[in-house]
Amino acid sequence: METYYEILDKICRLCASKIKYQANYRNAKHISEFKIKIKTLFHYDIADDEKSKDPEYLCCNCVKKLRKVDHKKDYQIQSMVLFDNHTIENCLVCSCSLAANNYSVSEIRKFSINHIREAAEKFGFLYVPHLGNHSFVRVRESSNIDLTLVVKQQDQIFLWKLYVYNLEMENNNTHISILPEELKEALGFLSGILSVSRTMLWRK
Repeated sequence: METYYEILDKICRLCASKIKYQANYRNAKHISEFKIKIKTLFHYDIADDEKSKDPEYLCCNCVKKLRKVDHKKDYQIQSMVLFDNHTIENCLVCSCSLAANNYSVSEIRKFSINHIREAAEKFGFLYVPHLGNHSFVRVRESSNIDLTLVVKQQDQIFLWKLYVYNLEMENNNTHISILPEELKEALGFLSGILSVSRTMLWRK
């Protein structure tokens, strides 16, 4: 009969699943090989692990996930599995009753005012700095300005207004849909919101 520590050595530290060996994964990787990547993704230092209760190896799937992690980038923080100390009765490790930790590698996309400028100019907007703040206008063949986008920064949040033929759009107006998706996406991230199409045009 396997002992507690023998079973522990066959459990993945990150997903809590049993390590499966394959033709291309004959020897489980030790967590120390991915210390920086684990800290980047989980905001957890494996130096805090306790050998008496925390597994030391990784399964093939978790190794593949960690290889995608770049410590220079930011990711959505994932939950680290917490292992309890071994007990004579009702030990989750010995009974193989651990719940799998199905985490993901999701990079946090960062935007700056330059992203808005690049997206705006890509879709025919002109950057007009003398209008104040960060202003972008779209000029039609008739030389009329049909759209004006004004963006300003307040602390860490970007606020913006949209004008159609010099008329300021109401907060609940759906004219935001006329902006290109790439520009809406940049505005949405900078404004701290996930979807721009159903939000206020001037976010306060």
